[in-house]
Formats: sequence, C-alpha cells, structure tokens
Amino acid sequence: LLYGYRCHRSHCPHYKGLQRFVGTHILQYANNGRYGRRQHHTDDKYYVDIAYFARSAKPEAEAKGYRFLPLQDLLAQSDVVFCCLNKNTVLLHEAEFAALGSRKILFNTGLSPAWDEAPFAAWLNADNRCFCDTLGALGNPSFLQHPHVRCMNVSTGRTSQAFVRLSEKVLANISSALTAL
Repeated sequence: LLYGYRCHRSHCPHYKGLQRFVGTHILQYANNGRYGRRQHHTDDKYYVDIAYFARSAKPEAEAKGYRFLPLQDLLAQSDVVFCCLNKNTVLLHEAEFAALGSRKILFNTGLSPAWDEAPFAAWLNADNRCFCDTLGALGNPSFLQHPHVRCMNVSTGRTSQAFVRLSEKVLANISSALTAL
C-alpha cells in the first residue's frame, strides 16, 4: 500500500511545518489492499478527497468515489506519501523519486524499504523527510543518523489491538480444531 496527502495550494502553504485542517488535503493511495480499504474508510470520515494506485482499478473503490491514479501522477500530486508494501516490494526507483520531487514527506511502515537505496539517498538529501517505524523499513543503518530521518525502531503493527486480534484468531482456530474432532 502506498498513499499520500496533497495540500490544496490555495488553502495552505506547502510543507512549512504549519498546522492544517485534514479536510484541506487530498489523500492518494497506491495499492488498494486490506489496509488501504480500511484506511480509505477512516479517512473518508475526515472529509478528504481520495485517490489511489493499485495494479488495477477497483470497482468497489470507484463506487465510493475514490479516483484511480497512475503511480507517477499520484507521486507528482502528493506532498506526503505513505508506503505500506509487502516485504521486498520495491516501488520507488529513480524515476519515481523524480516524479515525487522535493519538499515532500515519505513514511514507510512496510517490512522492508520500498525504494532503491541510491535514489532514496539523493532524494533525502534534498529538502525531504522520511519517517519509518523500524530499521527494516528504513534499510541501511547509516540512514538512522541522517538529519531528515526519524525512525522509531518499533513496529507500527505491534499495538495492543493487534495482540487482541491475534489472540482472538488463535482462540477461534483452536475452537474450530477441537470442534472438528
């Protein structure tokens, strides 16, 4: 999953650390997997316009008014991009970072970097920022010291709610197995 926010240029300055009402942003997604659909539903409550990128357009997303965008367009139109891709899925190469441009924010909560290292490093050295949850998502440990990187080094998936859901799933599987006996 990859998604991003775009500031309406007429309502707010472009990425200058000023607080902005979330309703003045367009939210854009790349991939429309389970997490993306859940995020779409959440963001819809904040009255944001939503666009997404996936391997193909999703009729259920289109029915809700979400717009499908090609990856290059999504990157060019976004101020903030979130990567939540499957492990070892690299979506951002030199051309994608060129489309993304500068003065942008990139989040990665995937299990591995969503980018090629060299173009990411060059992009990061421009006036850009990267936030990630783990070193696995960041990739090279040398990036931990970069002034434009913030890494929590704690998985965003390790929440109390995730542990409850996992426990419920385990108990349901045990119950199902015992019932089958």
